[in-house]
Amino acid sequence: MKPRERRETGARNLFHSRLDQIIKLKHELVRLAKVVSWAAIEAKCSEVYADGPGMPPLPTWLTPAIERQMRRRAAIEPVIGHIKNEHRMSRNYLAHEQDDASNAVLAAAGYSFCQLLTWLRLLLRLWLAMLLATIRPLPA
Repeated sequence: MKPRERRETGARNLFHSRLDQIIKLKHELVRLAKVVSWAAIEAKCSEVYADGPGMPPLPTWLTPAIERQMRRRAAIEPVIGHIKNEHRMSRNYLAHEQDDASNAVLAAAGYSFCQLLTWLRLLLRLWLAMLLATIRPLPA
């Protein structure tokens, strides 16, 4: 975001000094700021920053690795919610750490078994449809 243009009103703020009275103009950083090509920096930063309302064209913090992890997590979250609700993962009635681990493994196995049953049900329907399609009625 660009700084606002400074307007001189002629009025002085009683409690604040002027900036040129606070900063030492011979300091190394001030001299460096005069040498730096700000136009080149602004051109480079404008690729990832949009001046004005709305979202920037590319989030600067979103690297490809982070984006890949976010997509993976977005794919897993519904499965975790389903396992918690449908496979009794919200409350573990087993006692120790090993039982916690076995509860998670058993819940995941139950989820996989439900998916397997769904696929087998679909396969059976397709097989029956193909079988019925090949059977021709006998001529009368």
